[in-house]
Amino acid sequence: MHGVFEKAVKWELILRNPLDDIELPKLTKKAPEIVEMGSVIKLLERTSSTRLYALVLLDVGTGAAANWSRSSGRISISALAS
Repeated sequence: MHGVFEKAVKWELILRNPLDDIELPKLTKKAPEIVEMGSVIKLLERTSSTRLYALVLLDVGTGAAANWSRSSGRISISALAS
């Protein structure tokens, strides 16, 4: 967004960038949870005949983070921050 407003200033569509004064919240890095290989194998075996197998395989194989919400029943996937 900041870049869009910078272009608008450059093109003289607005006088100043309204996002210049915004302070972003500090991000805290969480240490990744390390899962033992035996647990990964067991999870893959238990999901091998379910619809979740592809998701679990993607999660384990790529390092993506799959989050499952019990309340909504939805699964979201996001890349892990490096």
